[in-house]
Amino acid sequence: MIVELGRVLERDGDRAWVQCATRLGCPRCAEGKGCGAGLWSGLSSVGSHSLPARVRIPDIHPGDDVVLGVEERAVIQAAVYLYGVPLVSMLSSVLAVHALAAGELWTVASALAGLAAGFVLSRKLTSRAESESRYHPTIVGRTEPTGSAASRWLR
Repeated sequence: MIVELGRVLERDGDRAWVQCATRLGCPRCAEGKGCGAGLWSGLSSVGSHSLPARVRIPDIHPGDDVVLGVEERAVIQAAVYLYGVPLVSMLSSVLAVHALAAGELWTVASALAGLAAGFVLSRKLTSRAESESRYHPTIVGRTEPTGSAASRWLR
């Protein structure tokens, strides 16, 4: 499971809005770019570093420091949907046209058409997957009580 620390901003039933901590040690990570830190801030639809999360444990209240998690398999499958499908579509169309001994212009055109078809298919797969809960962050635990290193890191 891929985990990140955060603080609950508000709660509404089985969902909570969580503010993820920024990693100040690395400028690229603090911007949400680079090594994967953007996974958490990139999911945000409210504010720059807050996102909705499912609540799996009882007694979570605003102000609580929590641990968010997403299954590795879901992240890998999402990456395949977003990057693999268009790439395979493009390459298969190029190989098919190249096997017909078509010219360079047709090969380039088929690459663009295959890439576009791959993007359309990728969009359909990801829009269907958006409703599946395994692709959404889940609060899986609490962090140490106030005063701990983890809690200080969140401030």
